[in-house]
Amino acid sequence: MGLINFNDFKPVEISDKAYLQDVFFKFELLPCEYVFTNLFIWRKIYDIRWMKFRNAVLIHSGLDKTLLMPIGNVFTPEELEDLLRSTFPNDEDAAIIQVPENYIRQNPSVGNVFESELDDKFADYIYSTEKLYLLRGAKLAKKKNLLSQFLRGNPGYTCAPLKAENLEECFELTEKWRLSITSEPVTLAQEKEAIQEAFINFKNLDVEGACIFVEGRIVAFSVFSFQSSDAAVVHFEKYDKDLKGAAQAINWETAKSLLGRCKYINREQDIGLPGLKKAKLSYDPDKIMYNYSLSLK
Repeated sequence: MGLINFNDFKPVEISDKAYLQDVFFKFELLPCEYVFTNLFIWRKIYDIRWMKFRNAVLIHSGLDKTLLMPIGNVFTPEELEDLLRSTFPNDEDAAIIQVPENYIRQNPSVGNVFESELDDKFADYIYSTEKLYLLRGAKLAKKKNLLSQFLRGNPGYTCAPLKAENLEECFELTEKWRLSITSEPVTLAQEKEAIQEAFINFKNLDVEGACIFVEGRIVAFSVFSFQSSDAAVVHFEKYDKDLKGAAQAINWETAKSLLGRCKYINREQDIGLPGLKKAKLSYDPDKIMYNYSLSLK
């Protein structure tokens, strides 16, 4: 008999928000999987379910056959093996993801039951809020120049918080942006569904964002939520690709809106896409949060 039963996991619901946010807010920095907004808006796509167990929260993806590293209570490697086998009893290729390096270092018996691998596709890119606003230094000079071009070219632009009445126009911009991208159609289709979930549940999720208007038209927007008192997670940023500097402008305006409200901005992961990786590295992250995956031997 395992420690848990697969049927003890339940789908993520809006009513779980207060409890899960309270758990996540106890930590300064966590991977972006540990934020309620992401769990909810991706829940149908990845079959995300969760449960409470021994003062810990267990979260799994039925699509990927992955169990997130439990958060709260600390489990031995042998207990983690039991949890993984109990969660996916018929899947020998199942894995535990987002395992911190210090856990592996402090628990040498991990090697007795698991193969560990650095999972750089799912590393989180962390930036100082102040840095993304000030854009100081040679590494960010190009970003600052593109931002300046946008400001000079659109002197009457305005930026305002994302509101419910903006969502339809933001989704139209998302579609325009999506249709201009030729690679990774499956990933983009999944993201479209996640954005729809975020917008449909906009008020209940308590997400925030910023909208840039040029001549009354939304040309860029962002969607973010707080993971802790120290960090916000940017879930989406879309912009009109025909408007030079719009990408840099929404990044800057998002940082501006978060200045003084949180120390860090988590711009999520590159999921192994070279273009996305290049874009995230171009902003000179303060920290890339690498973690490991553990697969059964």
